[in-house]
Order: sequence, then C-alpha cells, then structure tokens
Amino acid sequence: MSDFLVMSFDSLSSPSIFLENLRDVPHAKRSGWGVAWYPHDGPAASIVKDSSSKDATDLASTLSNWDNFSSTTFLCKVRGGAKRYTHQNTQPFSRTYGGRDWLFMHNGELDRGSLQEKVMADNSQFLLPMGDTDSELIFCYILGKMAQHQYLTLSDAPWETLRSWLQELEEFGTINIAISDTRHTVLYHGQVFEDKLFYTRVCPPHDELKYHSTEVHILLDRPTDTNRTLVMASSTNFPQGDWEEVAPGQLVVVRLGAIQYITTDNSPNQENHQGTGQDSPHHSSVSSEPLESLMTLDPSSSTRMPKIINVKSITRTLDGKPLTYRSYRIRHITNYRYKKAVEQSSHIIRLHPVEDEVQEVVQSTLEVTVPGDQLSYEDVFGNQSIHLRLDGPYDELSFISESKIKIYARSIDDFSSSMRRVSIPLVWCPGNGK
Repeated sequence: MSDFLVMSFDSLSSPSIFLENLRDVPHAKRSGWGVAWYPHDGPAASIVKDSSSKDATDLASTLSNWDNFSSTTFLCKVRGGAKRYTHQNTQPFSRTYGGRDWLFMHNGELDRGSLQEKVMADNSQFLLPMGDTDSELIFCYILGKMAQHQYLTLSDAPWETLRSWLQELEEFGTINIAISDTRHTVLYHGQVFEDKLFYTRVCPPHDELKYHSTEVHILLDRPTDTNRTLVMASSTNFPQGDWEEVAPGQLVVVRLGAIQYITTDNSPNQENHQGTGQDSPHHSSVSSEPLESLMTLDPSSSTRMPKIINVKSITRTLDGKPLTYRSYRIRHITNYRYKKAVEQSSHIIRLHPVEDEVQEVVQSTLEVTVPGDQLSYEDVFGNQSIHLRLDGPYDELSFISESKIKIYARSIDDFSSSMRRVSIPLVWCPGNGK
C-alpha cells in the first residue's frame, strides 16, 4: 500500500518536501513516488516522478530552490503501490480536461477488470489509461462522468453527486482518493477501507511548521510561511499538530487553505455549492481561466496580474430553482503624479472584490504600471490583500482594477406585504438599553 499527502495554502507557498532515506528502504518496498503542483496557480500542472525511488536528495534540493515550485496546491505520493516500476504507473496522475490539468491520487485496491468494463459501459473510451493500474482507471472513470454530465470543473458537479460516483466504485474494492482541478481539491475516504485518512488546518500566526513521519518530512521555514493558512491531508497521522480523522464515506472539499465542504451524518444530501448541470447551463461559472496570484513583477514593463476568486457556493434556491442575477463590470483607476521622482515605496492594496453568499466574482484583474515585488495574503478580515514594494525612480504610478461580478437574488428574503413593518422595532430605538 502507498501513502499520499495533500497541501492547500491560502496563498502561493513553496514547502520543502524531503523523503526519508530511500536507499535504506528494502527494494521490495520501493514502488515509486511523485510530487505534483500548479506553478503560480496556473491551469497547467507540473509533476516530478521517480518510478524506482532510488534517491530523492538532489530532487529535494532542486525543488526547494526552484522559483516555479510555488503554488497553493500540492499533491505528493510516497511509496506508490504500482507493481511495475514504470513512469506511467507512478502517481500522481495528470490529465487535461475542461481547459485545465487535473491531478489524481488513490490508495487502495480494486478489481481492475470489472472496473474497466464499467468505464467502457459509460462511454469513456476517449479517456483510456496509459498505464495498467486500477488507480488511473478510476481517474478515467471520474473524468468520463464529468464529461457525460458536461461538468467542466469539480464545482460544477454537486458534491453529493461526486460522492455518489465514488461510492459506486467501492463495489470493486477499497479507495482513498484525492483529486484536484486547480480550483478545488476533493478528498474521499472509502466506507470499508481500513487505511485511515487524516486532515488538519493551521492558521497564523505560527512559527515555522515542521511535520515528520517515517516516510516524509515537510518544512515551511520561509519568512512568509508564518502568515500562511494551511490545510493538509495525509494517510499518515503525523505526531505534530492536531489531526482529525476523515470518517468512512466522508467527502472533504478544500480550497485556498480552507475547508469549503464536508459531508456529515446529519446532512448527507446537502448541496451548498454550484451544481447547475445541463438544465441551466447559463447559470454555471462562465470563467475557465486560472487562479493566478501575483508574482515578481517584470522589471521591463508594467504588469497585469489576473486573479479569479472562488466560484459562488449557492446558485439555487432550497427548492432547486436557479437564482437570478445581474452582471456588472467594475473599473477602478487610481493615478499618482509626483513633482519629484520617488525612489522607493510600499503599498497595501485591497481591490479584489469580496466573495460571499450574494456576490460571485467571475474575474478580477489588477494592473500596476511600475514594476516591483509583491506578497499576496488574506488579512484577518478575510480580504484578499497585496503588499507591494516598488523600486523607482518613477514620477507617475497607476493602479487599474477591473472586475466582473454577479449579484444574485437572495432566495431567503421575503418582501411581501405580510412581512413589512409599519413601525420601528422597539429594540432598535436609541437609548433603549436595559
């Protein structure tokens, strides 16, 4: 059996991942490992694999100093369970669908022959696997289901629908699953799988984070890491930190260092996110562009920095009817001119719209006309903020923010005459204290 690790940060991070001395591991237990991430939160994934697990010392050093090893989502597979040491059988797996790379990992064992018959029956032949593992076949099955229902992202499918697909697989064996489409990462713990799955959430302020197990070491020791919020899931219960066990049959949805959805025994059929499907395609998210956090600005030109924020969680009423909405395009320009050139300056920018139960941010961009370095973070009030440092000289500076948002009707409001008041409630009156 193999182990996997999932990390979700609230902003771009570069964790140091060290595998235990692989040369000391018996050859029979060397079955490959892999690390996958989305560089700068773009739609394309990067994967580094070693099908034989001979050594990872040089790789760990390379990744820790590689500028492109920066993302909010990381998937790591340790001691892959494939019986044949080939690259195509080594996890994580990646496939392109809906204009983005999807990543997938699996623990467990299924009857591959029976599962393959099910994949064929669901007309997913165009998603045939390259290798011969049951894990990759599960990946093909899930993407085939997404294509069959015309879902382009994980959030397009109701979470309970996705959960039901995964539960269907359990008739063929055991599963622990992690799947990501850049925006969201979904974890699922099988109902009859003896191997456990754990998760933890760490919020700032905190010192440098260190997690050690017999298989892997995780270290977050960069200066900005103390400001990061992290959700980490693992098949290993690390001795460091407070970990919770994912219940059998439970599905957990993670995004940007936060748990967005988790199934409970009390509400197994709740759906608290967008899942419009075919019956109302014009209410689904219109954006398929990547979430990109700001990076070091190009010193030779002004910079345009796109950032697509989380899709709205509720787009339907309690009885299943789609909510109506109005679309707005908002443009904000702030321009500064100086009589004397500025040599150096720092700025805190809060121009990204808020995502809440009424407002959905389809797209938001920020353009700064002077190059510099930046740090993206979420402040204590939940605002997407940017700390910008500009090295001059410059005598003019502009901030240009453009956003496209949807304002949804609030299904719970009732403005009928029976709900209107003709007087101000007594408790609202000034001076009406106890």
